[in-house]
Order: sequence, then C-alpha cells, then structure tokens
Amino acid sequence: EIGVKSEWTDGKIVYAKFARGYKAGNIELRADGTINMVEPEVILSIEAATKNRFFDNRLHLNLTGFYYDYSDLQVPLIQGLEVVTENAAQADIWGLELETVAKPIGELYVNFTVSYLHAEFGKFCSNDAAQPRDQSDPGCPPPTNPIDGQIDLSGNRPEDTPSWKITLLTNYKFDLEKYGTITPILKFTFTDQYFLRPFNCGPCYGVEAGFANPQGIDNQPWFTRTDIRLQWRSESGYFFGEVFVENIEDNSVYQRVVVGSQLNGGLGSRFGFQTPRIYGGRFGISFEGI
Repeated sequence: EIGVKSEWTDGKIVYAKFARGYKAGNIELRADGTINMVEPEVILSIEAATKNRFFDNRLHLNLTGFYYDYSDLQVPLIQGLEVVTENAAQADIWGLELETVAKPIGELYVNFTVSYLHAEFGKFCSNDAAQPRDQSDPGCPPPTNPIDGQIDLSGNRPEDTPSWKITLLTNYKFDLEKYGTITPILKFTFTDQYFLRPFNCGPCYGVEAGFANPQGIDNQPWFTRTDIRLQWRSESGYFFGEVFVENIEDNSVYQRVVVGSQLNGGLGSRFGFQTPRIYGGRFGISFEGI
C-alpha cells in the first residue's frame, strides 16, 4: 500500500492511496463428490479524498472517490442446496461519496450522505438454475450436461450494489435541567434498486409465478426506510429510556433469494426479507461512572 496525505491548511486534508490486495483461493468439496477449485482473488484499489472543516468546526464536508479493479473476483452462488464459489474473471467497481456533518444552531445535529456506485462484471460466465439451457452463450464454456448451458454475465451488476444511496440522520437535544435531557432522532434512507443475484434476471419468476415482485426474483426495487426515536437521559446520566418506530413505511425489502436445482427448473425459490415495521421501548440503568 502506498499513500500520500497533505494538510494544506488548518481543517483541510487531502489524501490518496494505492493498494493491492489478495484473497486466497480454496478447494470446495461439492455434494456430488466433485472438487471445486477457487482461484485467488486480486484487487487493485485507488482512493482519494478531501476532508474539510468550516465555521469553527460546525460544518464538516468530506468527499471520497474510489476505484476497485478485481481479477478472479470470488462470487458465492447458491446452487441447489449448497453454496458454490465461482471466479468472475474481472470486475470493476468505482464510486463517489459526499458526506456533510453540521451543527448549525444550538444542539441541532445533521448528518447527510449521498453516494453513487458503479459496479459491473467485465467477464463472467455461469449457469443459472432459474434459466436452464442446453447451449452456452458465445464466449462461455460449453455445457457439461443438457441443462448446464452458461450465461454471459459481462456487464451485469454484482449483487447488492445499488447505484444511489442517500441517508439523513438528524437529532436535537433538549435540556430539561433537573429532569435530564430528551432527544428526538430521525433517520431516513433512500436505496436505489439493486439485484439479489449476479444474473440480474428480470423475466425470472415475476408476478405471473405468484411472486409479489413483477420485475422478477433478482430485482429489489428502490425503497425508503424511516426510523424515529425519542431518547431520555436523567440529569445524573444513570437512567435512560427510549421509544422507537423502525421502518415506518413497513416496506417489504428482499435481502436474499434461494433458487432450487436446475433439475426442477429453479422452482422452490425462497426469499429472505429485511425486518418489517417494529416499535417498542426500553428503560435502563447505566453504572458507568458510579
């Protein structure tokens, strides 16, 4: 790893670094008794950022850019009842993140972050239980059995890589003097659409197959999530309490998908979801400082 850093004026820092990383390969024994050889993964990364403070440290403004070049990226895929790791020959990921932290008036705290992520496979072929075929796409290895044809995933996005993500976190601490402090907190997140598998398959089991997502099993549409909390802490700091509501929208957000064997055409797909709307409260005693 090589890096440079410069604090060119008070409260303003610029840095850049270049690194080469390595993730060892391994040998996987599959359920059918065959051996799966996983090649080592290599990454070349470049990162540059500037961190700035203004107005007596009441405003922080940070900008970060990065580029990752993967060779033999290790991609875990669920095939039937087992997880098999495959190597994508090449993948590129780059992005930008802007973060603002501000304390504009009194005890008001605001943290705003917006990020953009570009991610795609440069070269990757694999077979998909949800899309069994007897022929491979051009440039991919020929099938080893009648339903084992491989799909060219070049240009597809890796799983869980939304293009845009925006987060707002804000709170304000009210001083109740002998009754302690009370702090309302709001957290809002926007997450752009992303894919649950590298196959990015839109036609795979849409609403016509009984699934709620008309865009297919691989696609998670964009969504928002809002959490609110109200925290209280005693003047002594020994007692605290909180009431909260998380995921006010009560959106159903897909977190993972499991596709069945190619022998049944990928049927038996199962979804995992992030937590639905939850609410509650808690009260406690802190012994710190006693």
